[in-house]
Amino acid sequence: MNKIVFVVGATKSGGAEKRAILISKILKDKYDTKVFAFHGNNNGDIDYVYRPSYSEYKQTKKSERIKALREYLVKEKPDFIFSFVPHINFFTTKALKTKELAKTKHILGVVFPKFKFPSSWLLKHSTKHADAIYYQCEDQKDFIKCKCPSFVIANPIQIPNIQVRQCKYKMISAGRLEPQKDYELMIKSFKLISNSIPEASLDIFGSGSQKENLNALIKELNLSNKVVIHDYSDDIATEYKNHDIFLFTTKFEGFPNVLAEAMANNLICFSTSFVTGCKDLLIPNKTGFICESRNPIDYADLVVSTLKDYDSSLKVAKTGYEHVKKLCDIESFKEKMIVELERLKNGKTN
Repeated sequence: MNKIVFVVGATKSGGAEKRAILISKILKDKYDTKVFAFHGNNNGDIDYVYRPSYSEYKQTKKSERIKALREYLVKEKPDFIFSFVPHINFFTTKALKTKELAKTKHILGVVFPKFKFPSSWLLKHSTKHADAIYYQCEDQKDFIKCKCPSFVIANPIQIPNIQVRQCKYKMISAGRLEPQKDYELMIKSFKLISNSIPEASLDIFGSGSQKENLNALIKELNLSNKVVIHDYSDDIATEYKNHDIFLFTTKFEGFPNVLAEAMANNLICFSTSFVTGCKDLLIPNKTGFICESRNPIDYADLVVSTLKDYDSSLKVAKTGYEHVKKLCDIESFKEKMIVELERLKNGKTN
């Protein structure tokens, strides 16, 4: 049985870590899969953790981190290695520079398409030494424009049975409370939305550096009785069941798992346009709704005008559910990934 090691930054963090753990589980009956994390608490999903906390991890030198990863990989002798975020990609390419790992195939999972990222030295160094790039969507591949061999497979998502909602105008969003997600735009837009739809409410699930500022903005706009910021939830799907509308205002993504999950839970989805993955999921007015500008007035106008025909909005949500069910199906993902890994193993790359 071939072995795969997934290299991640933390045991509990963002989308890259969640994706690595999920893919590891999906492929476990076909491959011997392991997950290496540089820092965090030990748990059943992680096979090895280099340092128990981020503060202890930061006290180590980069050379020490690379050495620790190399020693783990030499011991495990994997056939394939997946790494995802830029600095983890860099550490992995450095760790692989040893004769004991000469036959190991390194697959880069690109997740951070910031606007200057395609020209960054981190990407150039990593792709120079990688065997393949794993893109999550076609427009991510078009944005990066890398000549390295590659393949495209949308992220796998757990697809529940379609839900029938009893609520109306209960809006939800989820994600890290960081500038990238632009919750300031969302909250300002919601102020305008609530002027037209007084019964509307908004629950935001997440944690991050912007929480204090966002709570201050909520208070300033007199929205304390309508907008609530909740702690990060490990079970956001359960929260989705108690809402009918999903708001998303991110500036960029690798692949927007939280949006795909919202669609998989049959929510009416509104998003700003972003790089990358937006238009793979949201076909305007067919599977969801996209605001092309980053103006709160325009975003609010889109939401309010769309929801005037609420029944039609529900039909769009249902089409969105069917779309993401087809695009992100776990079994389909598994089949495609196995094909790509076998191609790579046999020296056949795209």
